[in-house]
Amino acid sequence: MKKLSVSTLILAAFCCCAEVIDLTKEAFWQPLDNVLFFENTITSNGRAFLKSKNVFDIDPAKKYTIKLSVKGKNVPAQIYVAFLPLGKYNEDLATSTFYCMRNTLTQVAADAKKGDTKIMVRYGNHWKSRPSSCVVKNAKVDDSDIPNKNIVAGDIVSAVKKGNLWEITFKAPLRSDVKAGSFIRQHLSGGYLYFGGRKMVTPNKEIVMQGTIAGYAKPGEYRFNKWPHNVKKARLALLLDWTNKNATIDIKDAVLTIE
Repeated sequence: MKKLSVSTLILAAFCCCAEVIDLTKEAFWQPLDNVLFFENTITSNGRAFLKSKNVFDIDPAKKYTIKLSVKGKNVPAQIYVAFLPLGKYNEDLATSTFYCMRNTLTQVAADAKKGDTKIMVRYGNHWKSRPSSCVVKNAKVDDSDIPNKNIVAGDIVSAVKKGNLWEITFKAPLRSDVKAGSFIRQHLSGGYLYFGGRKMVTPNKEIVMQGTIAGYAKPGEYRFNKWPHNVKKARLALLLDWTNKNATIDIKDAVLTIE
């Protein structure tokens, strides 16, 4: 099957009112010393976290589709194609700000101070110890706090029922005060929005990566093909040679289509 050039794809998109962005242009990306741009090819020499200069305003009614061809030397090496969710000031949002552990929203029963290792809550039946978990404060019943950057603690040791309340014990002291009557919730860490996939580049083999992201996920969900709840902006990123600092990867025919 014959490949279509980037210019052909852009012309076709123009005819159907879609926006097509040529990702092989150096001006689109934040500069990195070990990433080169030549003859419509992106070449990375060693591990690189390539981020777009552009910040995208998310339109949940549109589909964002990426497609690119990848070939490598001194491989195997991993490549990730992702969107990075952004906050109000275009700062990167960690997955832990929007990825929630189900049914862990609970009301704080008594004030807890910075440095405490225990807190009393109304309900803790679904609280569990998870190495990648954290706890946010100032949570809301309607999930309007998500994404929530108010991380007050990491993983827990236990959740034990004591009378009509639950005692949550943390592995490390609380980072700030928590008021009685407010709500807290367990969240989880993770990667980025790998809507374009994660693949291992192997010797003498060209691979094609393609994926689409559209619409919003349900509050608290983390899905590669959906935007996180309440996130309004994002930045495109390529994680190159991520498992092999000596690899070289060439990327061609890279386009992002918004329609």
